[in-house]
Amino acid sequence: MVLNKRRDLSFGSIASPLPLQGDQTITVTADDTSNAYGGISAHFTTDGADAQVFNVSLQNSSITMTSGGNNLTVDNFRVGDGSSGPFALPHSFVFPSPGVMDLYIGAQTVITVGKPPGTYTGTNRLTVSY
Repeated sequence: MVLNKRRDLSFGSIASPLPLQGDQTITVTADDTSNAYGGISAHFTTDGADAQVFNVSLQNSSITMTSGGNNLTVDNFRVGDGSSGPFALPHSFVFPSPGVMDLYIGAQTVITVGKPPGTYTGTNRLTVSY
């Protein structure tokens, strides 16, 4: 089995002031569509034997993204395959025929009023096993 990363998860460019008063939850769905800020899900491809069951999981259910000394929490990770989902992680799929599958990982973060601008980055580990 091979797992290939096609792109990273991005929440997009969120400019201040926020469009709503107060804190705002920013969601990236587990599919191939972008959110209102240009954010898009992480995209992976994986291959395996036709009709083989495989499991998708993440190392952490939430992560902290940082920019300098500032933090954002990312959680509510979801996975989809482009035709089904989103599903909470961990989740099991069955390889189609041919045994190649797209996986999309989405998540949420909350931008608080007064959050300093910056490029916030973080890491989580995706595992695909069967």
